[in-house]
Amino acid sequence: MISSVMLSACYNDNEEDIYSKFNATLSCDTLNVDYEKNIKYILTSKCVSCHDGSHPTCNLNNFNNAHNYALLPNTNLYTYVEGNNHQNTELSDCELKQLKLWIENGAQ
Repeated sequence: MISSVMLSACYNDNEEDIYSKFNATLSCDTLNVDYEKNIKYILTSKCVSCHDGSHPTCNLNNFNNAHNYALLPNTNLYTYVEGNNHQNTELSDCELKQLKLWIENGAQ
């Protein structure tokens, strides 16, 4: 009986398992989104391999190009990637939120 009580009393949690989703949500900065701090990394790591200037309609290789493209009328920069189905490009939930906010706030 004592051993059964002792075995059932043992409980071991892994902090990373418990808090990883919570911490990921907290670490996603959606208040201070700007090109240099957030968007440059997203575009460079996820988009520029194809949209480096060789693509005639969408050049995302620097701030001016990305800014101008994001603000063109009827530009679908966000909608192309929001479902993570554009050319096997996958953005995290945080990256998607930041990209959307950046565009909505004038791509600054």
